[in-house]
Amino acid sequence: MFSVATLQSLPLDLQIEEWEIEVQFLKKFIRLTDENRGLFFAPLGKETDLDTYLTSPVYYALTGRKGLWIYQEGNSYVPVCWHPNVDGQILVFPARGAYNPNILKNLLTAIPIPPKGVRLARIKQEDIPSQLLTNISGSIGRSINLQEVNEEILDWTFPVRILSTDDVRKLEGNHHLRTRNYVKRLQQDHVVTMGRLSSLLLPQIMEFVNRWAQRRTCIPSELKELIAPYKTTFDLLTDEAFNVDGLVFYVDGIIQAVSMWEPPNTSTLIANAWVNLCNTSVKGLSEFVMKSTSETLFLQDIPYINYGGSETPGLDNFKNKFVPAFSIDLASIDADIQGVDVILHSLYEIKQGLRIAA
Repeated sequence: MFSVATLQSLPLDLQIEEWEIEVQFLKKFIRLTDENRGLFFAPLGKETDLDTYLTSPVYYALTGRKGLWIYQEGNSYVPVCWHPNVDGQILVFPARGAYNPNILKNLLTAIPIPPKGVRLARIKQEDIPSQLLTNISGSIGRSINLQEVNEEILDWTFPVRILSTDDVRKLEGNHHLRTRNYVKRLQQDHVVTMGRLSSLLLPQIMEFVNRWAQRRTCIPSELKELIAPYKTTFDLLTDEAFNVDGLVFYVDGIIQAVSMWEPPNTSTLIANAWVNLCNTSVKGLSEFVMKSTSETLFLQDIPYINYGGSETPGLDNFKNKFVPAFSIDLASIDADIQGVDVILHSLYEIKQGLRIAA
C-alpha cells in the first residue's frame, strides 16, 4: 500500500482528485448532484435549529459548490463538503436527522484524509464540550485529536445575528434615531424605488455586482474572487429546486442595491438572508435596504431574518445596530487525523500518469 506521505507528495489538484475517488468507494458517503440532492434537501425542511443556515438547502449548495457529500447512518446524516475558500480542506457540519452519538467518531475514523485536513464547522459554543474530544481512537489504527481554532475565513468570526422584522421595519426608539435620519435624508436627496428580484434582471444585477467589485479592486484575480460567489448565488434564481426571493433597489433610476433571502422552511419562522449588497457611497441606502427587506418579510408573516455571522467587526457592528433578537456564537474545530488512510488504491495510476482527470 502507498503511504500518506506518498499521496501528500502529489500536486494538490491530484490529491483532491484522489480523495474524491477514495470516498466514492465508501458506501456511507453519498455525493450530492442535481439528480439526487433531494435526498438531502427534502428532510431539511423538517429540521429545527436556531442557526437556520444549518437547515437551509441554499446554504449547503453555496458552501458546498466545490463538492458536497452526506455521510449517512440510518436516519442520521452529516453534511460534508470541500471548503469554498481553502482548496483541499474538508468541512464537516453538525449532524442532522435522528440523534446518533457515535456518528462523528465513525465519520472521522472512516473518512479519507484530505490534503489540507478536516474542519468541523458551525459548532455552537455550548456544544463544544461534547464535540471537543481530545482523542478518538479508530478501529483501523487511526487517532483523531480535536482542537478549537480561531475562525479567520468563514462567516462566524463574529456571532450570527437574527433580527426581528417588526423591529427593523419600525425603527422606533432613540437608539434608532440616527438610522431613521439616514433613511429620511436618502429619500429627500434621491428618487429611490424598488422592485422584486427576478431572473429576468440578472444581466443588470451582475452589471451592478461588477461596478461594486471595481470600487474595491482593479486586480483581475481579486475581481474574479469578489464576483464569483454572487454569480453562484444569483444563479439560484433560475433553479426551481431553491426557494429564493428578494428586492432590487434603484437610486435615481440605477440599480444600487440588491437583497436576496430564502423564506423559512416548514419548521421555523426565520428567513435566511443570502445577499445584502449595496453601494455604500449612497448614504442611508444600507439602512433603507434593511428596513425595506424587513417590511416585505413582515407583510409575509415572517417575524425574523437570519443575517448570519460576520468576517469583520465593521459588518458585525452594522448588524448589531439593528438590535438582534438572537445572537449565536459559533466555533470551528480542527481534526488532526493521524494513522492509516482508508483506501489509496488509485495512487499507482496517478503516479504512472495513467489516469485522465475528468
